[in-house]
Amino acid sequence: MNWNFLKMSVMAVCTVLMLNACEKEENNPSLPYDSVFGSWEWIQTTQGLTGVEILADSVDYDQALLIEKDDKYTWSKNDTVTQSLTFKVIQDTVNTSGDAEYYFQFTNDTLPNQSFYIVNQDTLHLSNDCADCDSFIFVRK
Repeated sequence: MNWNFLKMSVMAVCTVLMLNACEKEENNPSLPYDSVFGSWEWIQTTQGLTGVEILADSVDYDQALLIEKDDKYTWSKNDTVTQSLTFKVIQDTVNTSGDAEYYFQFTNDTLPNQSFYIVNQDTLHLSNDCADCDSFIFVRK
């Protein structure tokens, strides 16, 4: 029997077993809305039915939004938290252009859902889901 061949075969089997025993990183596919997570800086609000626009550079305050993957939603005004919520993301119907629409459904039932979409990975559009509610535009920090 060829001992060199046997040694090489055993080594090859051991190598394969060791590689299979190593923890493999799972390649979880990203969700269609993954780009919503992160820190956002407010740039504009459009008020409900009136359509009046408030631009960030025209007021003496700033606002920020932090959306985390562990379902935390934190809205701040002048670095003071004004809303700290939990949510789940729901896929709504597919719109006329064939894109899925998503919204935040907050665990606090008194708040309206917020639909959202992102343009160019860096501009977040939020709209409160009610007849005379505001919509907001944020840019990624």
